[in-house]
Amino acid sequence: MERYLGEKIPKLGFGLMRLPQKDGQIDLEQTKAMVDRFLEEGFAILTPRTDTGTGLRNRQLKPRW
Repeated sequence: MERYLGEKIPKLGFGLMRLPQKDGQIDLEQTKAMVDRFLEEGFAILTPRTDTGTGLRNRQLKPRW
């Protein structure tokens, strides 16, 4: 198999849409825990949106990581 730049980087991304909700709002604590676990497992690709349709914006998560 031919080698290529980045072949050791996991290709799985974590989509920041359809996040867990609590009382009709995005559950930020649960979301943070999920993303932390994703990153701890060695993955690095987050696929955010400007607005998820439920009020969560990228700037709410960015300070965490």
